[in-house]
Amino acid sequence: MYDNKAFKPKSGNHFEGTTYILTGGNTFSAASLFAKSLIDQEDVIVVGEETGGGAYGNSAWLIPDVTLPNTGVRYRLPLFRLVIDKEEKKGNGVQPEVLALPTVEAIRRNEDYKIEKVKELIRQKGSK
Repeated sequence: MYDNKAFKPKSGNHFEGTTYILTGGNTFSAASLFAKSLIDQEDVIVVGEETGGGAYGNSAWLIPDVTLPNTGVRYRLPLFRLVIDKEEKKGNGVQPEVLALPTVEAIRRNEDYKIEKVKELIRQKGSK
């Protein structure tokens, strides 16, 4: 039903600002694919650390449990590979546009250094 339907952007309650995506080493699978697919869009800024999931793509979906009949050995093996960017170097995660790394002081104070970086970016944008 929706295959041949074109949707127009909503005009009411439409957000026109900058979207910030926070990433880190614990950003895997679909979250990495999400960050990778949006990083080049206008008014989207990826902030944080390199993702744990691959920027090239992944195979982290449809992973059945298989048990070999004779030995009873169990294993898991993905059935598909999803490639998002074939030009991307394999083995790396999505690199943020704005790096926000933890510091010893931020960890001591239990500070969310990525959110603080986003707040700083918003303040800088507002002062221009």
